[in-house]
Amino acid sequence: MSVATEIIKCLGHIPMPKKPYKRPFHDKTWLHHLLYFKEVYDLIRDKDGEIVECGVGHGHSLYKLCMLSTYEGKGRKITAFDSFEGFPEPAAEDQCAKTAKKGQWKVATSVTIRQLILEEGKLDAAEVDSLVTFVPGFFENTMPLVKERPVAFLHLDVDLYESYKTTLTTFWPMIVKGGVVLFDEYNQFMDKWPGAVKAIDEVLGERAKDIQYNKAANRHFIVK
Repeated sequence: MSVATEIIKCLGHIPMPKKPYKRPFHDKTWLHHLLYFKEVYDLIRDKDGEIVECGVGHGHSLYKLCMLSTYEGKGRKITAFDSFEGFPEPAAEDQCAKTAKKGQWKVATSVTIRQLILEEGKLDAAEVDSLVTFVPGFFENTMPLVKERPVAFLHLDVDLYESYKTTLTTFWPMIVKGGVVLFDEYNQFMDKWPGAVKAIDEVLGERAKDIQYNKAANRHFIVK
């Protein structure tokens, strides 16, 4: 079975965006990532709790989460955290051959991402605004304001040591039993994002040994 056929079989009526990347939407990497989200999302269908994403970037992962939540039909809400100003100042733990710099990854705004979801997801404005809450600001400022709530699906794509440490420390206690946390950067990117690995291991402690690897998507996740 081809990747495209498998995606269509698994996702059915979820609309494929016309141009999620500069490359075509049928690009295998994009499709593998979509299938990965679907497979992990299936683990929480019988769990209560919302979806949280920290690190929105261009909005491609958020688009997928919006589609999965919409067609699940349970009204599962999504909260999306991002500075929308690029990286904060990297820590010493983030130093590597390709050193991150403050302000990198200032690539989109909540307005442009909302528009992406509207246009490609075939949702109206009221649906999107009811489904997604954007929380702009650096994590050091927004995480202390987060109210306790059950979280079933947490997607972290925050790259840097302090960002991972702050977000995972905040949300790990809120993850429901059987809930999932997806890490966009872990061992597969050790040379590029060493601070991410260090922060995840520090916060999870002994539980870090339970992190699972999805080979097709080249991503890691953990079930609490």
